[in-house]
Amino acid sequence: MDANNASVGPPKLVYILGLGHSGSTLLEMLLSSHPRLLGLGEVASLLTRGMRERHLSGPWPSPCSCGVLARDCPVWKPTLDQLQPDGPESSLDVLVADLVGRATQVTGKDILIDSSKTWHALDAWRARAARWGWL
Repeated sequence: MDANNASVGPPKLVYILGLGHSGSTLLEMLLSSHPRLLGLGEVASLLTRGMRERHLSGPWPSPCSCGVLARDCPVWKPTLDQLQPDGPESSLDVLVADLVGRATQVTGKDILIDSSKTWHALDAWRARAARWGWL
């Protein structure tokens, strides 16, 4: 799936940068209440093996901003199903492109929110945006 939605162009990204336990989840939830904004959660942590296992199979699996568990969400489930438990994390660009394309198609929202909070994850988004022609 392409990261660009051909009918409206590439989605905009709101990136929440900050410290953990600083209100970023609340901010994401508030922003997601707008009809054009979709909160994706902490994209970087859900796509890394250790955090993914904690979010999806731990005692308190993470809910998606749509209200269902991330592992059951129509936006996240296909991406999470493609991740191999013991496989390499080398195809993250493909998975993120797939996630972004699906998120805009399924929800019709054109502004995505990532609350990953780290500079490293923000730099990864910048690099992807350049490769995908968003910049």
